[in-house]
Amino acid sequence: MSKAKLLFDEANQKIQRLNLFTTRIFGNSEDLKEQIVDLLYRSFDQYNICKDYENSIVCLEKIMKYAKNDDLSKYAQDAIKIYIKLKDFDKIESLIETYFPPDRITGQTIKILSTLIKEFIDIDEFNKAEKYLLMGQQYAEYLGSTTNILEYKNIHAHLYLKSDPPKYKEASELFMQLGREYLDNKLLSSYAIDVFTKAIIIQLVREDIVKAEEYFNLATNYDFKYMNSREGKFANNILNCVKKSNESEFMQFVEEYDNGKSIEPVIISLLLAIKNKFNTIL
Repeated sequence: MSKAKLLFDEANQKIQRLNLFTTRIFGNSEDLKEQIVDLLYRSFDQYNICKDYENSIVCLEKIMKYAKNDDLSKYAQDAIKIYIKLKDFDKIESLIETYFPPDRITGQTIKILSTLIKEFIDIDEFNKAEKYLLMGQQYAEYLGSTTNILEYKNIHAHLYLKSDPPKYKEASELFMQLGREYLDNKLLSSYAIDVFTKAIIIQLVREDIVKAEEYFNLATNYDFKYMNSREGKFANNILNCVKKSNESEFMQFVEEYDNGKSIEPVIISLLLAIKNKFNTIL
């Protein structure tokens, strides 16, 4: 018998004891509930490690019957993650409505929605991701959380790239806007260079060299450090390669850039798209 099943069975024995002595419990019923929750959560962990999500969610559903009210949102968050893997969207929406409603918006709400969006993107459920992205943006604006607002905009821009077909124009425009907003935030200003570069590369994917040059000049005007940054030099180099239709030089700059800093997957996809367009770019 697995460790998860042993823990689950022990929890059930304690639940039976609790039910038997509802009005005349031996010992403290709250202590017994805490023991039940602890056993079930340990069982949940074990099932989760084994990717037995059907049994792990059974544990969580039982936990929420005996957990303290103050802890329910935490377990709801765990349950949402499992329901995503099980693709039980009705249960997800029910949990969000119950434990993270609009009239009780907190930082925890923002956090769970952010997790939910990323999980949906990972399993290619882009319509669901966009629905909760818009909800998260509204909540972040309501709370006045600049950091979360910018995080959601960044996710939104990447979501545009995941659309079918990709919404390159919208993604590029949002990355440029995001770069300016990052520069206005001392804590996040260092991220501006990265999103400016994505905006420029996306315009090259669109085969809009004029707009790519415009964005490069704007990035340089917004941030005087951009032109001499590693990312800025790379963006300028591949821009010139595309203008000259020089694929071999393009690949040389890509390899040099990758040797110094591992290129993130989204950039790799964009660079591949540019490489495949060399025969069509005028």
